[in-house]
Amino acid sequence: MSRSIHVTYKDIKHLSKKAIDEAAKDPDSLFRQWSRKLAIKDSVSRQRKQNSNNKDIDL
Repeated sequence: MSRSIHVTYKDIKHLSKKAIDEAAKDPDSLFRQWSRKLAIKDSVSRQRKQNSNNKDIDL
C-alpha cells in the first residue's frame, strides 16, 4: 500500500508571514510535507523517464 501525501499549494498559500515563520521551525509542518511530496514526485518522474529511455535503447 502506497503512502499518500495530501498537501497542496492551496493549503499553504493563504498563510500569513508569521504562520510561515512558525511553520519553518516545525518539522511536521505543511511546508515540510509539501516539500517531501515534491521531492518524491520529482524522483519518480526522473526514474520513469530514465526507464523509458532504457527501453528505447534496448529495442
